[in-house]
Amino acid sequence: MGTVFKGYDEALEREVAIKVLSKQLSEDPETVKRFKQEACSAAKVTHPNIVHIYTRGEEDGRSYFVMEYVAGRSLGQEVQEQGRAPVEKAVAWIREAALALKAAHQQGIIHRDIKPSNILLDSCGTVRIADFGLAKVVKADLGLTKTGMVVGTPFYMAPEQGKGGIVDHRADIYALGVTLYHLLVGRVPFDGGTPLEVMLKHVSDPIPVPKDTVLESRRDVRRVVEKMMAKDANDRYANYDDLIAALDGLRPRPLTPASPVSRLVAAAIDFFLIGGIAVPAGVLARFSFGTVITSGRPPFLELSELFLNSMRAMSLLILYLSYAHGRFGQSVGKYLLNLCVVRSDGFPINFKTALGRTLAAYFLVIPIALFGDIPVPRVLLYLLVAVGAAFTFGYLLAAFDPRRRALHDRLCGTVVVYKL
Repeated sequence: MGTVFKGYDEALEREVAIKVLSKQLSEDPETVKRFKQEACSAAKVTHPNIVHIYTRGEEDGRSYFVMEYVAGRSLGQEVQEQGRAPVEKAVAWIREAALALKAAHQQGIIHRDIKPSNILLDSCGTVRIADFGLAKVVKADLGLTKTGMVVGTPFYMAPEQGKGGIVDHRADIYALGVTLYHLLVGRVPFDGGTPLEVMLKHVSDPIPVPKDTVLESRRDVRRVVEKMMAKDANDRYANYDDLIAALDGLRPRPLTPASPVSRLVAAAIDFFLIGGIAVPAGVLARFSFGTVITSGRPPFLELSELFLNSMRAMSLLILYLSYAHGRFGQSVGKYLLNLCVVRSDGFPINFKTALGRTLAAYFLVIPIALFGDIPVPRVLLYLLVAVGAAFTFGYLLAAFDPRRRALHDRLCGTVVVYKL
């Protein structure tokens, strides 16, 4: 709406930014009124995350206002130059922006043009919201927004805003969600050849989840972004306090490593749980389909029913632990003891990590399947010894590690902690 110049306030000896309305736009009464509203809207809110307005005036028929000069760059420049932002940084930036918008909303102001280029980072890395040019004063709209009038930037515009409907603070939450998506993925969720095409995608298309991005690997992050960007405003966070609480849940938290004893008890519960399912299932299968006997050399000699049940239980245990840890962060045993498996940085693990971790935990057991020439009783003996050796070695290591990490935790970058 205007051009921003860097200036110097000689009276107070400080650098300032001066936003001046162009000569052509100064001839449009509605634009002049909106320009003045921008200054008034921003000046109403005093918050460390909002650019301060000092004064406004008119010179030679052209309106201007003087505001705080922010030495830094925008989040738009940040993502353009640095690419995808780390989760911790992106969440911290969006949280600060949410605090600023909360303060604005408490003054009855809706920004309506939140996007990376309007979110600045000062020299200390603090977020500063700027450009209230499209802000709406809820209590007094001043007649600047007509029904059906579309205002905002299509790439970050809430569906109801794109349709020219009535908007409230939840439209800013949507735009903030798109901004968070942009920071994490490196591009906007919806693109198109025309503004109309982009707006239609915001209205009807599901949120894309690109592969090899944090949205694919972190379910908790994806859930927050999806709720912020819900098509229906009623499905988004109802207020900024709820949003900030959700963002806080994505930040690293202090971890209290679980004791080896509690981990062993949880593992024993899971072991007996799966054993109690696998063995009866094997007996049922035997009576239903008959005993399966495999003879010949490769890969086993003659497998007894006991050995088949043992391998069946072991396979089921590996699948169960991988799914439970990857999906919920805890198995039944860990749930009962209030434990969970997380990454070393405190964030949830995905299924691939959970599977690798479980296979690593039983790495001494898996090679038993290769000993096809060993008689069955000896295979069973080796199986028991291997299980005992794997757990003994792994948990002895956890007992002496400051973070109580067993061998498979070290290999996969995980840690078992007490759930907060």
